[in-house]
Amino acid sequence: MKYQKFTRLTMLFYFLVALAFAPGSVDSAATNQPAAAPAKRMDVVSANPAAQMALDSLQRANRNPLMTHVSRQTRNYNFVRASSGVLATADNSATPRARALVFLAAHGALIGMTTAECPAIAATTSSSAGSKLEVLASETDSLGMTHVKLNQFYQGIRVCGAQVVVHMNHQGIVAVNGDFVSLISIGTTPYVTESVATEAARSLVQ
Repeated sequence: MKYQKFTRLTMLFYFLVALAFAPGSVDSAATNQPAAAPAKRMDVVSANPAAQMALDSLQRANRNPLMTHVSRQTRNYNFVRASSGVLATADNSATPRARALVFLAAHGALIGMTTAECPAIAATTSSSAGSKLEVLASETDSLGMTHVKLNQFYQGIRVCGAQVVVHMNHQGIVAVNGDFVSLISIGTTPYVTESVATEAARSLVQ
């Protein structure tokens, strides 16, 4: 009997000790401590002035709002789509390749093309101090949408990762997306010979 009473008293003692040291909820108002600040929203990237002007021009020609996204790297538009309808009508008698080039000649500033590069693309030439886009492929999907992929070249050298896709249907151009590197100004003459470059590459994999 005495043993059971002692056991109950011991358990009560430990229970009271645990209750005294157990962490409770703390009210920031009661402790005069400021509450944790909410997570800061990432800043919205603004487009380059030339790209913004090109978008404004395109928007004025469309009654419906345009859906867009600005690249953080280039500050040009890497996605522009009509919320409904088309961005621009196109000549259905022309090939998809020709329609894509005509659209970019008129609205290439959206993605960062300069005033010299835009007219040059329509003539399938490159400007003397700029890049050009070359058609890689033209594909039509099961929904009847045609997608023209163009790669960027600078003085005959492929710009890695720079590709633009123009999307169209029977009504016209519905969207454009991709990345274009603007205002490239670098030398294209190799600093090492082919043999030296080959040997350096071999040494890295051995």
